[in-house]
Amino acid sequence: MLGVAQKNPPDCARYCHLGIVLNPEKAFEVLDKGPETIAEGANEFRKFWGDKAQLRRFQDGSITESVVWAATSDSLWKRRLVVRSIVTHLLQHHFQLENKDFEYIAGELDISYRLTPIFRTDKMPENFKVEQDVDAEDTSLNVIRCFDDLARKLHALNDLPLEIVSIAGISPVFRYSEPVPILPQARMIGEQMYAMQVQRGVIQLGQSGKWPSELGALRALKMAFYIQIANLLREQYNLKTKVTYDGLLVLKQGYCFGIEMSHPKEVALLKKEKSERGLTQYVDCEASIALEKRHYILPKVTGALHALYQLHNSFGGTVMIAKRWLSTQFLDDGLWPEECTELLIAAQFLRAPAQKNPTSPQTGFIRFLQLLAGTDWRNELFLLNFNNAMDENAVADLEHRFSTERDIFPPLCIATSFDQNHMGNLWTSACKPNINVLARVTLLARHALDIIESALLSTKPFIKPGQIFIAPNNGYDFVIQLKPDLVSNSWAHEFGSSFTVRTRPNWRLPLADSNFLQNTMEKLRDAYSDFAAFFYNPHGGKEIALIWKPDISKERDFKVNEMNGCALSTENSGKVFVKKEILMEDLKFILKDMYLRIGTVDEVLTASRTTLPTISKKTSTTIIEHFQYKTGEKRYFTNSEVEVSEVVTKKVKKQSKDLKMNTMKNFSKNKSAKSLKVNGLATKSKNINKKGKTKKLKIKKSVISDVATSKKQ
Repeated sequence: MLGVAQKNPPDCARYCHLGIVLNPEKAFEVLDKGPETIAEGANEFRKFWGDKAQLRRFQDGSITESVVWAATSDSLWKRRLVVRSIVTHLLQHHFQLENKDFEYIAGELDISYRLTPIFRTDKMPENFKVEQDVDAEDTSLNVIRCFDDLARKLHALNDLPLEIVSIAGISPVFRYSEPVPILPQARMIGEQMYAMQVQRGVIQLGQSGKWPSELGALRALKMAFYIQIANLLREQYNLKTKVTYDGLLVLKQGYCFGIEMSHPKEVALLKKEKSERGLTQYVDCEASIALEKRHYILPKVTGALHALYQLHNSFGGTVMIAKRWLSTQFLDDGLWPEECTELLIAAQFLRAPAQKNPTSPQTGFIRFLQLLAGTDWRNELFLLNFNNAMDENAVADLEHRFSTERDIFPPLCIATSFDQNHMGNLWTSACKPNINVLARVTLLARHALDIIESALLSTKPFIKPGQIFIAPNNGYDFVIQLKPDLVSNSWAHEFGSSFTVRTRPNWRLPLADSNFLQNTMEKLRDAYSDFAAFFYNPHGGKEIALIWKPDISKERDFKVNEMNGCALSTENSGKVFVKKEILMEDLKFILKDMYLRIGTVDEVLTASRTTLPTISKKTSTTIIEHFQYKTGEKRYFTNSEVEVSEVVTKKVKKQSKDLKMNTMKNFSKNKSAKSLKVNGLATKSKNINKKGKTKKLKIKKSVISDVATSKKQ
């Protein structure tokens, strides 16, 4: 338990809080073996465990008393709750307590990286079907196995001019750090490949002195290799491929992989420049550092974090919860790089002794919040010395430089033993994250920590995950609500938004590696970062929040290439000032085909509540079924948080009822008109018969009378 004092502590005579420290080597075992049946302790074992004790025979021929808590094939998140099953059974068996008499807090926040219940896996193809309660940790293992099989196939390509020496994954899924479940849903339609996520890998070819010394020619030769590899994969393994400018896309077992080729000469050519004297020199630039990080340093860090997960399997779940929390607070990769979260949590695991590391992701996430809430970013250096690759002298020199030359390091300083040439300036920069973002993260972490700690030491039920996974909407100046059809929903569990009400989920697969929303945010920040800060949720968020910069009202010098949203000053010649109205019109023009509405937080929220989708006869049932509040989600939200969904449900039901009544009225009108028409025809026929009955009718009438007479006789 967390040692936090309470203002109003509970009555100790009625309530008791207990904290359990688990042994990671034994805590997740699904089977407890007891003594043999004829042994002395067999009766005590059966008495202690009650009806859970049973005789089992094992492969070595022994027959012992045993207790089974879960299946060996169960997911890891289920096996993490074995201790909860044990404690619950003991309290019920020995103390006759019911579930309402106690609460075991564990794994409540793990829902954040589990598959959303809205997406039904029973409709998936049989070859790629997954369980409905699968989470991102389970799907990561499936992706890694598929990538390993693809790597073996690439190594077996013998018809290439140069052999493939190494293949390494660089996406977060290979570090067990991808918070969104990855489902085998990618597909090839015509010449286009569609996928929700693309998993990146880097290959390296053997040495050769025939690579060109010009950057454009080298990249053209890499493109030729991509084309040849794609042809060989299609011919030998019948895999669907597509060559792009950045690399090669491969579709395998429903997953989309992006293959890139690394060559050290490309990094050197990016560094190459000529001095004023005409001498050739090699100087680090932004492009060379980014390429070196992606192709040479990130694969090493990925391998180190993968090994850390094998040692502490709670590391992956901790990172996933932390990433989901940061994304729901509208902190995307452009403001807070995702590698920062992974390395900060890895630093916590490496600093603490192995016995004191958390065994559950939820506990690890709480410790991560404590790190964010209590760290002095100005005086804290996070150094990850993987495999002790840095000796004591190198570590001491770095710490001395950090303390004496603090201004040359970014606000958040993270260094690893793999990036000694760019020590402290590779994973973060002066603007990612900047001082304002660090302050924002600290405040959000303290707020979430207060909610969790007060709930842990309270006698009330534990918090709903939606209480900390829904970002507050105060403090934002404008909100841009995007069209739901343009933004695909995340496969992770969604907790809703405080800016808009829920809309129908969009499961359309985008073009592979398109990143529509991310590219839009990059363009907005490049053009208007001097005037406003932009925020969005990268995991299925359908709105962009905006905050004006404090110095937006100051006059600026006139520059031809910096006139976005500016007007000439009437007081000072040669000066311009920013008009918010012009900026908003610019944003509307840029996003004219993308946004649904733009306004303040209250305006957008009110409009989204009152505006409902048009209901047609064909889609009314589907819309009602979507907006119907799921009873299974009530344990993830409080009543106040689902009020909007219930209001929407009632309104849609009322519209559907009105539509049904109108349909019935129209049907009754048509029926009455039809009956009148039929009655009119009958009357007309009767009048005709009155004028003169035909001979046929007379014969028919006489036959009927004869039959009736015979029946009477």
